[in-house]
Amino acid sequence: MGSYNFQVTTGLANISGTVKVNATNKIITTGVLIIATTASISTTLPPSIDATVRSGSTVYYSTATDSNGQYSILVRGHAAGTVYNVYGWYTNIAGTTSKSTGSTTVTSGTSKTVNINF
Repeated sequence: MGSYNFQVTTGLANISGTVKVNATNKIITTGVLIIATTASISTTLPPSIDATVRSGSTVYYSTATDSNGQYSILVRGHAAGTVYNVYGWYTNIAGTTSKSTGSTTVTSGTSKTVNINF
């Protein structure tokens, strides 16, 4: 019987970053909703997580930023690379919600940075 060599690697990748107000370069410390997906989100507000979304083929990964304005989110990676659109929604003190976006390509086991500016 021959010998076999193989290596088990993670199928996950990490996307992380910081959220800031672009005009003042200040970190947002109140929490920003972050969603990473391979799809596009064209709506102004985040998608409603309802029966249609839950039964669909699009996968959404979500988190919120911490009090230091940072986030980290695990997503599925692929050896050939997977492109993720990263969206952030921030509601300011006046009640106005803003959307910002970035994107990155990740492979399994890698970490990428996507900073979001509003």
